[in-house]
Amino acid sequence: MVVGLGTLLSSLADDHPRVAKKITELLIPSYFPSKLPLKEACARCIALIKRSPAAGARFCEFALSEGSSPRSLVEFIKVSITLALSPSGLNSAQTDGLVIASAKLIKSLSDEGSSLVALREYFPNAKLKLLFKTAVSDGAQAAVLSMVPAVSPDDLCVLHIECMNIIVNAAVTSKQEECQEALLAAHKLVHLSGRSDEMFEELTNILQSKASYFSGMYGLEPPSCPVASTKRKKGKSLKKTPARSDDVDGNRSSTSAILSNEELTAVGGAAWQLNEILKAEEMRAAFLRSYAEIAFSSLKVISQVYIEQCLHFESLDLSPVFAYLSLATYSALQDVDQTYMSCSEQ
Repeated sequence: MVVGLGTLLSSLADDHPRVAKKITELLIPSYFPSKLPLKEACARCIALIKRSPAAGARFCEFALSEGSSPRSLVEFIKVSITLALSPSGLNSAQTDGLVIASAKLIKSLSDEGSSLVALREYFPNAKLKLLFKTAVSDGAQAAVLSMVPAVSPDDLCVLHIECMNIIVNAAVTSKQEECQEALLAAHKLVHLSGRSDEMFEELTNILQSKASYFSGMYGLEPPSCPVASTKRKKGKSLKKTPARSDDVDGNRSSTSAILSNEELTAVGGAAWQLNEILKAEEMRAAFLRSYAEIAFSSLKVISQVYIEQCLHFESLDLSPVFAYLSLATYSALQDVDQTYMSCSEQ
């Protein structure tokens, strides 16, 4: 039975890693042959990525393990990035395919010391910033962010502004699926750079502000605003945003008011991100140390309002409720751990 190239590329792009690895083994002699001059081998792999960006990127993921030399892959990364940054007539999918393929290769070369030295020389900060601007899709932006620890280990903050823009812009929408990869990559990079307090404060302030507004509208107890932790060295202090009396036409206890879907989804993004942060052990520990109280009291108010409002909508993003339950669970587990440790020390 003869299988067409189109079928192979479709499986390479979407199938199980074991299957994709086997297909890469079959395609290596044709699309990155070691017996040809490196320039021609690179051209063949570029042609594969142009034909099918997703399959080409997956091919690069397994190229090292299937016998391609680290030196040749470093050169291919340079060719790919140069092409992605040039006005070469590529469409956005092809450009993003080159970026994602390069990121996968960089990840596979992370244990190759000499290769990393060459890549760090090739990726000055200005080039990383330009590459991020060039990336169009969520996956390509996430790919650029994932490169930073490998190619710029001495300046993990090189794309900090870009990370915070992703986080803040996504915090007031319920469409996280459109930028999920980039969001999670931004969370990770901000944390690795030691500036997670800024991320935590931005998200917590959004939740606290909305909770204050909701509490004024529904006559609920407003969220607490504890004194900023002394551990917050670089970030802004948490803001207390009292509900304005004119927000509800002077009626503080307007329990019959129905919020618009836009008002409710405005906190969905921040809550979704908080829930993801709580899933990551190191970020969760950092968040619980200084931000649990204000986030918990804010999410409590928001969840009360969501539960009441759900009767008025056919569908509603319940991220704030899930985040509230997650935070309550992890906070309780942390208290249990601390109690156990205290008893063990006695």
